[in-house]
Amino acid sequence: LRIEPSRLGAGAGISGCAVMVLDHVLSPEAVDETMTVATLRRDRGLAASS
Repeated sequence: LRIEPSRLGAGAGISGCAVMVLDHVLSPEAVDETMTVATLRRDRGLAASS
């Protein structure tokens, strides 16, 4: 591990945070969970309108 000045300067923290959030939101587990919840909501909506 080497601690060095960032080429991004003051934006390094924001850039790192954005990458971390995207890694989480677009992870296979998160996408699967989102699709499951959306499907359940859709199916419940269809059942309620029948």
